[in-house]
Amino acid sequence: MQKIIIILAIFFSVSLQAKEGDFFYGGYGEIKFSINKGESNTSDVHRLVTYLGYKFSDKILFNSEIEIEHTNEIAIEFAYIAYTLNQNLKFRVGHLLIPFGLLNHNHEPTLFPLVSRPEIERNIIPSTWHENGIELLGSIKKLRYHLLYIVGFDAKKFDSAYWIRKGRQKGGKDISEDMAVSLNLEYDWSLNLNTGASYYFGNSAQGAETEIGKVDVRLKEVHLSYKVYQLELKLLYTEGSLSQVEKLNEWRLSTGKATRVSKNAKGYYGYLSYNLAPLLNFSSIEENLLVFVYYSQYQYLEPKTKSIAITGVGVNYKPLPNVNFKIDYLMNQNKRTSAISRAINLGVGFVF
Repeated sequence: MQKIIIILAIFFSVSLQAKEGDFFYGGYGEIKFSINKGESNTSDVHRLVTYLGYKFSDKILFNSEIEIEHTNEIAIEFAYIAYTLNQNLKFRVGHLLIPFGLLNHNHEPTLFPLVSRPEIERNIIPSTWHENGIELLGSIKKLRYHLLYIVGFDAKKFDSAYWIRKGRQKGGKDISEDMAVSLNLEYDWSLNLNTGASYYFGNSAQGAETEIGKVDVRLKEVHLSYKVYQLELKLLYTEGSLSQVEKLNEWRLSTGKATRVSKNAKGYYGYLSYNLAPLLNFSSIEENLLVFVYYSQYQYLEPKTKSIAITGVGVNYKPLPNVNFKIDYLMNQNKRTSAISRAINLGVGFVF
């Protein structure tokens, strides 16, 4: 609670010091409740995020997001200085979000229909993914690009359950012996059709090559978004690999970690949604009622295969574009053990 009070005090002190028109703010949040078959039900104030920005000039901006998760975890999702060189070229320096996949760069809870983010964009693409570095970005006609040089993962924190996710350093006293490069390309074929691809490469040993090897991380993805009338389709495929993972696993075994990190991972997901509002003659044109179906499958490969398939259906009610009440039903199947878990999830997401 003391940390939260300090953050709010900083927020309001900056508001008072900034000149009118130079300072801008916003935020978003999501609250969830899950009914889990065979397990305890859970509820969570998953995140509350405050956005703070300051305009130094027409060319120089400061942007930041401060996040509180589960009421007691605080993180800075991004904090950088942006400099506009010309209409088609900018650069950013500081703590950066990595544009990768459908959600990591645009992950507000009103932008996806599930109560929680898809597992593939948590357990393979480690959203929310943010690191210290520098970024060049811009556009050439319908093509948008982001090129980043950032701090790499810390391979000593990789594990069998979440693969590379726990190796994110998140900008806090990062070990910065090894850096990485990430490239994201987005092409807008029309207002309704977008395709994109991303690639990441970097060493993650962070100075510990003699103990664990180089452990190069390679990660790539392709995605598509298409909307026609009230129908929307989103698809994503991703795969990744680690080099010298055998040596990393030998080190894990020698330090008492019995589980092995997988050499490869891959997965895909998609959802199809339809807005029923025009059929129901809602009183406001801003109201939306979405129904959707969802499917995903991902695998960790070598030395022991883990294969998970998730099927889901759900409904979103948006009384306004920035407020989303959600419910979904998910069936999670472990294809190796045939174990099945089921959950009904309810949530509310908002952006301001």
